[in-house]
Amino acid sequence: MNLDNFDEKATLIINSAFSYAGESNYAYLTPLNLLEVMLKTDDQVKVTLDQFSVNTENLYKESLNLSNKSKKKNSDEAPLVQGNVLMLLESALTEAKKLNCSKVNSNILLLVLTLDISPQSKLLLHKNKISYKKLFEFLSLTEQKKEDKFDSIKKYTIDLTTLALQNKI
Repeated sequence: MNLDNFDEKATLIINSAFSYAGESNYAYLTPLNLLEVMLKTDDQVKVTLDQFSVNTENLYKESLNLSNKSKKKNSDEAPLVQGNVLMLLESALTEAKKLNCSKVNSNILLLVLTLDISPQSKLLLHKNKISYKKLFEFLSLTEQKKEDKFDSIKKYTIDLTTLALQNKI
């Protein structure tokens, strides 16, 4: 899959989850692997989950417990990618458009883990009081605040780069 529409952090999470699945001898890269990597490495996701009073360490342990029940591989070959992971990544692109984001970020990856495409992660996140609706509303407000900040920057500053390109300096 082409990850050009994913920001650097989201791309790193996806690649790290694939490596993590391989190193843990899982036969498949699963949505739970994505969640585990996000919980351990992404401060942005941790801050978002803190907004919902989620204990990220407990959520990680629960996810790890479910992952450990998944199929293990028999040889040194790389793990396969579950079809629902590919569907989640496609859904992430759609959700980014809904949120007016130019690229998929880690919070959008978290958002798609609450969808029916990934029943295990959805149930686990719902158990921890994270639903698609609540998370989407939170992310919408967060993105709107970012947009408002950029509007203020544009309004009260001068873009020297643009002026230089137009030979006005």
